[in-house]
Amino acid sequence: MQERKRVTKKLLISNYKNIKDKVIYKKSWEGNEALRDKLERVTLAYKQASLNLKKECGDENLIHNTIATMNGNIHKLKGVNSADDSILVARKFTSMLNYSTILIEKYNICAYLVHKTKDDLLK
Repeated sequence: MQERKRVTKKLLISNYKNIKDKVIYKKSWEGNEALRDKLERVTLAYKQASLNLKKECGDENLIHNTIATMNGNIHKLKGVNSADDSILVARKFTSMLNYSTILIEKYNICAYLVHKTKDDLLK
């Protein structure tokens, strides 16, 4: 049997000191205007696609249709004749989420700043 290491204060401190790089997140878009502009384009594309779907299926079925499409349950769509608009909304929503993650993980932009920018555009 393998012995379990006993977690002590000394072990925790030594593990903390082994962390090489602390990530410092950027709190403003200064110097990263191109990234902000792309986030705005992606967010507005999602907003326009969701408005088009809302006109077709109504407000109450918008979220249901988007999630059903993302899960692959196209046969469960409500209030639409075709799945094309729902597929487009799901693609735009996924691309917006993926780009937000790239901004946070790769470019070290503050998650709150990314969320606030998207929230301001979606209102």
